Amino acid sequence: MSVPHIPGIPVDPDTPAELRARIDLTRRELGDTLEELASRTDVKARARRKAGRAVRTGRARKAASGGGAALVLALAAGLLYRRRERRHRRRRRR
Repeated sequence: MSVPHIPGIPVDPDTPAELRARIDLTRRELGDTLEELASRTDVKARARRKAGRAVRTGRARKAASGGGAALVLALAAGLLYRRRERRHRRRRRR
């Protein structure tokens, strides 16, 4: 396995401090990799996130359809009012 070159840390450490720096960096990288793998295999957490997204999407769609229904009702009420006013005006003229 080849060792990647990292600025500030020599590939072949000459001093114990350089070796410790390389070991610490490797430990951090391995820790990050393990956390990522663990999060991918946590089925319950993934299912919860997916369910949460589905609920939010459903709520957004429900709100959008509710807004559309309110608009339709407002337009219908406006049309009925306008029709009523026209009839009322015609009756006054007679």
